[in-house]
Amino acid sequence: MIRYLTAITAAVILSTGAAAQSIQLKSLPAGSNLTFVAQASSEIPNDLAVMVFSAVSESKDLPSAQSNLNGIMAEAQKTISDFSSLAKIQNYGYSAFPVYSKPKAGQAPEIVGWKAVQRIQVQTEDIEGVPALVQTAQNAKLALDNINYGLTKATKELTQEKLIGMVVENVNKKAANVALAMKLPVETFYIEKLEFNQGFDSAPRNFAVRSMMAADSSAGVTMPSFEAGTSNVELSARASLKILPDNPQ
Repeated sequence: MIRYLTAITAAVILSTGAAAQSIQLKSLPAGSNLTFVAQASSEIPNDLAVMVFSAVSESKDLPSAQSNLNGIMAEAQKTISDFSSLAKIQNYGYSAFPVYSKPKAGQAPEIVGWKAVQRIQVQTEDIEGVPALVQTAQNAKLALDNINYGLTKATKELTQEKLIGMVVENVNKKAANVALAMKLPVETFYIEKLEFNQGFDSAPRNFAVRSMMAADSSAGVTMPSFEAGTSNVELSARASLKILPDNPQ
């Protein structure tokens, strides 16, 4: 929707007049277009943790390897669910493959056993409870493959709404400075087009952990330490302004 720059920009001209007066721009004829990019960013504390856990079972035959794995994972998932009602669990992969003997000269390797692996993904918004959750899963014979921190959908939407307002404000400020530098009334300009990018860039914290079989739970696993960090959210828009004639009809 095309709208005239509001009176807010007039206040911006007064507050930025000294800087704008030092810019010398040649006036453009009516009907000309000016295009520039306005940006805004915000650093938001991460409020979502995504973890990937795995369990491995190895046996001489495939049914035994899979049966043992199924038992480990079923018990571990129940333990995680009982520990945290906020934890959301979903399957992240299941595979089985043969284990071969060391090859001997002139002989093909033989299948000496089977290994089964299952991974699950666990999401939680309880950031402070993540270390205890990981410890609980590790004591349930799961290995932590990796953990990522980021933003929930709700936080992304609220942040985007905030950034849209900041970008529009920056568009008004830039337009007001241009009008002052060209010695034209701010009402001479109107926003012909305002194109936002497709969202924002986020850089969540990622902790990669070497994948291995969980330690013997009888010894107990020490609680790990994680820092959730922040995500830098950015939004930009390309603004196209048009110069109106002195007496627009």
